[in-house]
Amino acid sequence: MSRRRIAPDRPLAAEAQRLLGNDIDAIADGLLLARENRDAGLHDARKSIKKARALLKLLRAADPDFYAAENIRLRDLARSLAHARDAAALVEAVDRLALVRPRRAKALGDLRILLEQRRDVHVIDDAALRTLIDEGLRRSAQMRRDMDRWQLPAGAEAAAAILADGVRANVRRAKRSMKRAGGRAADEDFHDLRKAVKAHWTQLGLLRDLWPTKMGKARVRLEALGERLGEHNDLAALLALLRSRELDLKRSRRTVLCKLVAREKAILAKSTLKTAHRLFDDRPKRLRRAFAEHLQAPASPAAEPPRALGAPHL
Repeated sequence: MSRRRIAPDRPLAAEAQRLLGNDIDAIADGLLLARENRDAGLHDARKSIKKARALLKLLRAADPDFYAAENIRLRDLARSLAHARDAAALVEAVDRLALVRPRRAKALGDLRILLEQRRDVHVIDDAALRTLIDEGLRRSAQMRRDMDRWQLPAGAEAAAAILADGVRANVRRAKRSMKRAGGRAADEDFHDLRKAVKAHWTQLGLLRDLWPTKMGKARVRLEALGERLGEHNDLAALLALLRSRELDLKRSRRTVLCKLVAREKAILAKSTLKTAHRLFDDRPKRLRRAFAEHLQAPASPAAEPPRALGAPHL
């Protein structure tokens, strides 16, 4: 498997083309796998889509038009694959609740049965799945062809500026989402924060050879935060479903479950915001200089990054 990180000793344009091409191939591989194993294949395809979008966001400033077109295409593809997965995620959310709230095992067990039935209804049939896969493969092939028009910088200084802009833009997005979530506690703000956290985690992975030390610890913390925000998102969806009265539940049981889910969601909201503020409290500094220094130097696995450049603040 090729390294999914930007190599300092190669032009950024070549590395970006390689990485995006690999992501597009991985999307296609996931779709092909879905013909035999629907859940695993669609899951793999969606993960690869997220990686491709994070890469595009990192390099957005280089070619805003290309970014806009391809990001929309990837977003729409991800949404087309999300339906069955979202129904399954609610079942998993109930399983997690049962582990932390064993006293509510009976109510949660009854809810799980209803959600399993709903999931099975929402699962896409074979004919629709084939159509979805074929359309996804067509889009992937078109993205491969369109990569030729991606305008990317050739020089190290220009490349460093693009990378620094990409990192800062995503950190600003995370901080805006934190502020809104802390102010009004809207589910969509936590969802936006989750997307920013996931993108930043992916971008740090891409920049492991270009950014100074402490990268590993930052990524571990970001990954854990992203998982917790994902659990918050699942609980938000579950609470909305319970309140919609779509499920056949007695009023008293619905009231108990709504209170339980709302309480757990509030606990997650508080803890994730606290962690996010700690991770994103400091604004990344001197990024352009750090990236330029590394891009200008030949890659050397044994070389230590210049200490004067500073380290990530995450």
